[in-house]
Amino acid sequence: PAADHVLIQLLLPGTRSVGVDEPVDLRRNGTEAFWAFKSDRVFLFTINDRGYEWGVAKVTEPELRRIAGVNDEEFLVQERDGKDIILAADDIVELGNAGTERLRSAKLVNVYLNIEIEKIPSGTYSTEKLIRVLNVEAGYLLNVLDAQGTLVPLQPEQTIQIKDGMKFYSHVPSGGSS
Repeated sequence: PAADHVLIQLLLPGTRSVGVDEPVDLRRNGTEAFWAFKSDRVFLFTINDRGYEWGVAKVTEPELRRIAGVNDEEFLVQERDGKDIILAADDIVELGNAGTERLRSAKLVNVYLNIEIEKIPSGTYSTEKLIRVLNVEAGYLLNVLDAQGTLVPLQPEQTIQIKDGMKFYSHVPSGGSS
């Protein structure tokens, strides 16, 4: 029975649930794709701050990529408990938890930590978040090499826009009196 199912219209980018008695205009290109789910509710998530609806509690990374029009040079990042989780092609996102799952697309950039290359999603980071993402040793401080070749300490709660090729150096806190 139709009442036992959820019909989701794929709008590229975007989705919307379609009511049982709701008419759908199929005259525009890109409006003719649908997903039908045996389900009694709709699950919500966002990608790049755009809202989406889905008919079951799980969605795969390739489905998310298709729904949001994310190209192969970008990665999907799930924002969970203050941490960014880069999704792999075989990952499944659980939508059944309380609240709306938040995802974003990002390009991975190469940055240097000391002399090692690290691949991280581009974007804006707080000092604390960047320390976590780069796996800087606990208690260490982080400096960035600026355009003039000067090491500049990153301050607590400072934000920084990450770009390809940036160089960071971690070190033990120094100074103080003896």
